[in-house]
Amino acid sequence: MTPSGAALRTFFNIADTWSLTTEQAMTLLGLTSRSTFFKWKGNPESARLSRNALERLSYIFGIYKALQLLLPKPESADACVRKSYKLWLFSAAGLYNALISNKIYKWHEVCLMSLSSTLSFQLLLTT
Repeated sequence: MTPSGAALRTFFNIADTWSLTTEQAMTLLGLTSRSTFFKWKGNPESARLSRNALERLSYIFGIYKALQLLLPKPESADACVRKSYKLWLFSAAGLYNALISNKIYKWHEVCLMSLSSTLSFQLLLTT
């Protein structure tokens, strides 16, 4: 098992959970080639991910985990991606639109704000 293969398997599971279309998943991966996308999906071990792709995946994994911690019901956390909330940086656009905008600096902010909100929420529960 390669790190790229494990990362892609995880990504495709998250993409399914978030009900992403092929085009949306490709955008999050930074891909323009459908053939590469389906090759990676069919055989994740064949992929050799670039540093950029690994960075994208690390943000997606961080956001996914933060949402799971913030909203302990998995279905609520997963649905959160599609809903528009006036939270953090997203304004009315919603988390998904912040991700699909394909601006990595926004992903960094989304990930940090998701984790920050999770920690704040957990602190409220313990005090």
